Amino acid sequence: MTLINPLQFTAHEFADRMYAVCGRGRAQALALYQCFIREGQVRDTLPQFRNAPHLYEQMRQTIKVDIDPVTLIQSTERATKFLMKTHDGYLVESVIMSMQSRKSLCVSSQIGCRMACAFCHTGQMGFKRHLGPEEIVQQMFAARHVLKSSIQNVVFMGMGEPFDNFESVMQAVRVLADPLSFGIGLRRITISTSGDIQGIKTMTRDERPLPNLAVSLGAPTDAIRSKIMPRRRAEPLHDLYTAMYDYCRTKKRQILVSYVLLSDVNDSLECAEQLAIYLKGLDVRVNVIPYNASPESAFACPSQEAITAFVSRLRHHALPVFVRHERGSSIQAACGQLGG
Repeated sequence: MTLINPLQFTAHEFADRMYAVCGRGRAQALALYQCFIREGQVRDTLPQFRNAPHLYEQMRQTIKVDIDPVTLIQSTERATKFLMKTHDGYLVESVIMSMQSRKSLCVSSQIGCRMACAFCHTGQMGFKRHLGPEEIVQQMFAARHVLKSSIQNVVFMGMGEPFDNFESVMQAVRVLADPLSFGIGLRRITISTSGDIQGIKTMTRDERPLPNLAVSLGAPTDAIRSKIMPRRRAEPLHDLYTAMYDYCRTKKRQILVSYVLLSDVNDSLECAEQLAIYLKGLDVRVNVIPYNASPESAFACPSQEAITAFVSRLRHHALPVFVRHERGSSIQAACGQLGG
């Protein structure tokens, strides 16, 4: 018998599955679900099953309550990276980032990545496989119950291109946001894409409440972008702009535009000017990310003077800009370093 993994479902989806198996007990199944999600284990008894002990045993024998093991935990002052080993032997990396009084969890959506972005270590390891929604959600489960971290925000900025695994990612979002599950508000969940136009269009058409959208731009021109983000050659910046414009207009939502600064590649004042012109008319915030070097990297981080000049030029055009300060680079847990 194939066991039912609660982490794959929202609370009511899980209750429906258990009802289909047991023929009764939706309310009891919800209680079992909440106990597992919120306490990290299934108790020996639950008051909701006081008059139905056989039903409780049937449900307990039907669900999968173990998760992939956490095989490594590395910490710095502001970041904790942990690795989980999948049933088929792969390693999934996740990062807990301490940000003032809050903690954010950076989750992976794939093992490896198809995009092959030159500045991203994950992209250089190639694509292995997609993660199922339960494998994505279990990263939150482990953060909360194994590492005992109270997580307020979730960002899909770990290993993989989330929109390349669209259905699993969106199901994981629904589970994370379910009030009877982890209860992470959708405004506290961000999906980051390397510019998947079809994924952005699908989100634009979706009439359900949605998480935040982030787009990693990489460069202000197609010529530069195609060199450092080769898999995006078939999706010109003009088409990406149209998709982002339609999203902002239709959803009345702001987009977070991430821009990794690479020394002597995309960090010139000319690039800043081109980027400001490109973003004109979009409701965006710009997240400038000084490059975090990975082993055997061919790129370098710009000087502090170059970073300051780039940011100042964007702000001159009245763009809201902030610089993402490095967190966890000493343990290869910073942006673009996962997959080692």
